[in-house]
Amino acid sequence: MKKIRRYLVQTLFLATSLGTCNAIAQDIRVEQINLNFENLKHLKVLAEVRLPKSDIKPALVLVLPNLGGLDGTGAQYIKALNERGIATAELNLQADYDWSRNVMMSKIVMAHAVKNFDVDPDRIGIVGFSHGAMVSLVASSDFVMSRLIRPNILRFRAHAALYPVCSVLYDANRESFMDWGLARPAKSGDPNFYKGMFDKLTGGKTLLLAAKNEDYEDAPTECPKLAADMNAGIANLVDLTIYPDAGHGWDVPFNRNYIAHESRKNSRIQHHRSRSTADKSLIAVTDFFVRELAPR
Repeated sequence: MKKIRRYLVQTLFLATSLGTCNAIAQDIRVEQINLNFENLKHLKVLAEVRLPKSDIKPALVLVLPNLGGLDGTGAQYIKALNERGIATAELNLQADYDWSRNVMMSKIVMAHAVKNFDVDPDRIGIVGFSHGAMVSLVASSDFVMSRLIRPNILRFRAHAALYPVCSVLYDANRESFMDWGLARPAKSGDPNFYKGMFDKLTGGKTLLLAAKNEDYEDAPTECPKLAADMNAGIANLVDLTIYPDAGHGWDVPFNRNYIAHESRKNSRIQHHRSRSTADKSLIAVTDFFVRELAPR
């Protein structure tokens, strides 16, 4: 185990420690990242980086799970991307519900991968599922990215978001106050940090995939509203597809149900794998990153 001391600055110095180990399997090098930030509310960053053998600096895609954690959903996308020569970094968010902290985690992994694994800093993408999908979209905000942890120059070139709760993001972008416990607008309270976040975007192309039979909300109504807000500043930046025969979590490896009090539609959320939709989304996401992260 090799430990490296690093310092990142955001108006303060953040002490970190890094654990790394290597493995070679089928021309893919695997790195385990373990970063601790004592001075940033004990932020902990965990990620597995997979680096296919390449003669040039590889592109990298960060993979963010839903709040249920690493349940295997990301594995199918990681395999497909690795087979196309794209490196991946799957983050373990450890049930961290805060979008800002999750974006900080992502920026830290970006910076570390550029410095230590020689990935191309201009060819980095991010894909997320459910909560992770919302983090992917928040990370498309230049307003958010510029205010969270340096280096500020790093930006994602491409974003993919699978079954985010579009209505929550839409309200967060527009409302002055939010009740985050209920994920709904509030009349007063602490100012909403995210208001206006989509007024200025980084310009990274965005793939938004949603389901007609979404349990959290009426996605066919809510997701076009969100896409319109994001496309207002940069035309055709967001490409929205709503799958007609799928619900939330159409690509999970196993079916499950749970209670979600913040839902705007049903309290019981179903994760039901749809093989046909999972196949479609796997192709769509892989082709999207191959296209958008191609060398320029």
